Amino acid sequence: MSLELVTWRDAHFDFDAPEHEEEDYVVRTVGWTLSTGLLFLHLASEQLPDGNWRAETHIPLANIIERRTLVEEGEL
Repeated sequence: MSLELVTWRDAHFDFDAPEHEEEDYVVRTVGWTLSTGLLFLHLASEQLPDGNWRAETHIPLANIIERRTLVEEGEL
């Protein structure tokens, strides 16, 4: 698990729209990487006292522009 800064196109972005008609809706999210599946990167911004997570964001891998690791788990 690591803390990441992810820059990505949100759902307001339309891959099928011509470039001149649709601007990227670029979002930057910071969160703890819960998992990376086949289609989504799962991040959470808060860990609760019982170890569970909340404030989860599920980012389509196809929409990711950049991922930057800020903190590795062993660095905490």
